[in-house]
Amino acid sequence: MPKLYVVTGAASGIGLQLTRDLISGGHSVVAADLNLPGLESRAEEYGFAPAGRDEGNGRGGGPATWLRRLDVRSSTDWDRLLGEVVEGLGVPDALLNVAGYIRPGYSHTNPVELIDTTIDVNLKGVMHGTNAAARIMLPRGRGHIVNIASLAGIAAVPGIAAYSASKHGVRGFTLAVERELAPQGIAVTVVCPGLVDTPMLDAQVDHDEAAYTFSGTRALTTEEISSAILKALETQPLELILSSPFSAQGAMSKLVNAFPGLAAVAEPLIKRMGRRQQAKLKKGGR
Repeated sequence: MPKLYVVTGAASGIGLQLTRDLISGGHSVVAADLNLPGLESRAEEYGFAPAGRDEGNGRGGGPATWLRRLDVRSSTDWDRLLGEVVEGLGVPDALLNVAGYIRPGYSHTNPVELIDTTIDVNLKGVMHGTNAAARIMLPRGRGHIVNIASLAGIAAVPGIAAYSASKHGVRGFTLAVERELAPQGIAVTVVCPGLVDTPMLDAQVDHDEAAYTFSGTRALTTEEISSAILKALETQPLELILSSPFSAQGAMSKLVNAFPGLAAVAEPLIKRMGRRQQAKLKKGGR
């Protein structure tokens, strides 16, 4: 049955893949990104650009495709976007908070602006979006909110401390707000992937500080992540952990979360594995 989805971070990476897959599945999608020209360019490239400003109306006029600018850091932007969606298409069946930001570097070297942007986009953006979506879904008594965290939001990852802190916040916020919303019919899911082959990977591959991040057997593809999330839209799990094939990253992250001291013991091995993977990626291996 066709549904209505709002996807953030839709101009690249996981958000772009989800947008393409949802549209291919016959669903109505409001694709949002701070970089609207980039989103429009991708829509043209991949063949989902609306014929006019919008395409379809999602209410018997065929699936709708909307492309919109959204600054996830702004609660005003969120209210404006979702208000427009409700008025034009109805209440979304699900919100997918995918937009993210990462810059590697040891924490004491990070400029204040980097820290602020990381927390504002990754954590506060998810909080603003979740809260705005909840306000329009609660009167209807159903809906689904999916927030993208990370394995770095389960186990602390040195070299990307601000990012890791923001994703710990996303996971903690999502688990807490699920208890607030689930009794009222709103499902909430947190997705914790390992390294994914997106522009965010490219931002880290040349930085030795980020070696920890590359310790899996390989980077997951956006297709793999999207496929898993599409299934989660049906099953509505509380948490979805996605790690590299044939690796124990997910289990190890949970173990280190429970026993943080283990990280220091495993660190030399993890960094060696990560540096090998970085070297492979620099040579064009994926």
